[in-house]
Amino acid sequence: MEYFRFDDIAQISSPPGKGLLGLLRVSGPRSLPIVSRLLPAGGELTRRRQVTEGVLCLPLAVWQGPDRRQTRDCRCPARFFVMPGPASYTGEDVVEIHLPGSPLVLETILALLQQGGARPAAPGEFTFRAFRNGRLSLSQAEAVEELIRSGNAQAAQAALARLNREGPARAALWREEVLRVASLVEAALDFGEEELSVNPLADLNRLLSEISQEADFSVTVETGLAEVALLGQSNAGKSSLFNALLSDPQAALVSSDLATTHDYLRREVEWAGTRLVLSDNPGHQAQAKGVDQLVSQTALARLGLAALAVWVVDASLPLGREDTFLASRLREGRVLVALNKIDLPGAFDPEELRGLARREGLDLAGVHPVSALSGEGVAELRETLAATAAAGAVPEGFNHRERLELAEARQCCQEALAELNTGGRLELVAECLRGAAEAFSRTMGEGYAEAALGRIFARFCLGK
Repeated sequence: MEYFRFDDIAQISSPPGKGLLGLLRVSGPRSLPIVSRLLPAGGELTRRRQVTEGVLCLPLAVWQGPDRRQTRDCRCPARFFVMPGPASYTGEDVVEIHLPGSPLVLETILALLQQGGARPAAPGEFTFRAFRNGRLSLSQAEAVEELIRSGNAQAAQAALARLNREGPARAALWREEVLRVASLVEAALDFGEEELSVNPLADLNRLLSEISQEADFSVTVETGLAEVALLGQSNAGKSSLFNALLSDPQAALVSSDLATTHDYLRREVEWAGTRLVLSDNPGHQAQAKGVDQLVSQTALARLGLAALAVWVVDASLPLGREDTFLASRLREGRVLVALNKIDLPGAFDPEELRGLARREGLDLAGVHPVSALSGEGVAELRETLAATAAAGAVPEGFNHRERLELAEARQCCQEALAELNTGGRLELVAECLRGAAEAFSRTMGEGYAEAALGRIFARFCLGK
C-alpha cells in the first residue's frame, strides 16, 4: 500500500485553479537533492531550516508557427521553504516550493519532480506520514482534514480544538475502567467462582452515562455540517417543503399518493452564512405493510442522526394518535415544528401542538407556520433553520470516526450490563468488556490494520 512506503513523495498542495500563489510539497529522505535538480547550475539546497529565494528552470513548449513547436528553458521565480526532519510537519525532510499559481507551471514542476525520483503523493499522504512518524495523533491528523473542509465557524473551532489536544484522553480513562471491571470478571472465571466478589453494575451504569453525556452522536457529516431532517406523516408536505426551501421544484418528487418518498434525499446548502445538510425523509404511515412499513421504520431509525428534526405537521388536519406517536419518537433531540399548509383552513390551535410537545418532553425550538405551496413563511424558516443550526455546538470532544467507535464501545458495555442484570454467563460478560476495551483503543487511534488506516486517509485532499 502506498501509504506505508518510505520513499520520496511530491504533490501540488494549493487549491486547483488559477490562484495567485501555487504550492508544491516534497517529503522524503531525498527531497532536498530532488528539488535541487530543478535549480540552475551550481544551485543546491542545504539541510538546514531556511527560506530562500531562487528560480526554477522549466522546459516549456513554445509554438513557432502553426505546425512547429520548440521547447525552451524558462526561468520561474520561486521561494523555497526547507524544513529538515524530524522537526518538520511529516517528520521527514520537507521542501515547500511557493511560486506563481499557474496550473501549467505547477503540473510541469510536478512532472520534473517525478523524473527526479519523487512519487506523486496519495490523498492525505503527507498527513499520514506525520501520523506514522509520531508528529500527530490519528485524531489530530483527522482534525487537519476537518479544518480544511469545515463549513462554518463552529466546525472550524471544533477542528482546531481537536488539533491542539494530545488525544481523546476521556477514551483512555474509559478503557482503563472497562479493563478494571473485566479483570474482576476474569478473576472470577479463573478461580471457578459463579458470582463476582464486587458487583460492577454501578460502575458500568456510570460509564454509560458519561459516554452518553460527553460523546455527541448528532453531527454525522464528517465536515462538521449539522443535518437538518424533515420528518412527519405521509402527505404532510415534507417533499414540497424540501423543494421550497431549496428553491428547486424538482429536487424531490411530489405526489398526492401516499409513500411517494421511499428513500431519504440530502442536499448541502448555505443559508445566512451557515452551511448545513437538509434531508427529506420518508413519511410515517401507521397502517403501512411490507416495503412501506420497512421504509417507515427506517425513517424513524434515522431520527437520532439529525442535529435538528423539523417535524412537518399538516395544519389542515386535526391532531391524532399518530402525531402523539411521532412526538414520542422525537424526544432524543432538538425539534422545530414546521406547521405546513397554512394556506388552507386550520384544523387545530397551534397551542395544542405546543401542549403535546410539553407532555412528551420535547426539546422544542419553536413552531413555525409555513406554506410550501404558496411560499409563505419559507424565507423566514430558512433563517430560523440557519440560526438554530449555527447555534448548535459542533462537538469538540470527539470526531465522527471516534463517535462511531464510542457507539460500538457503548453497545458492548450495554450487552455486558444486560448479561449481569439477568445473571448471564460471565464468559459472555468478559467477551463484551474486551470488545468495549478494543473499541476504546480504536477511539484513541490504536489497533487499526494498515488497510483501515489507508481508508481513513484516502478521504483526505491531495497535497495534504
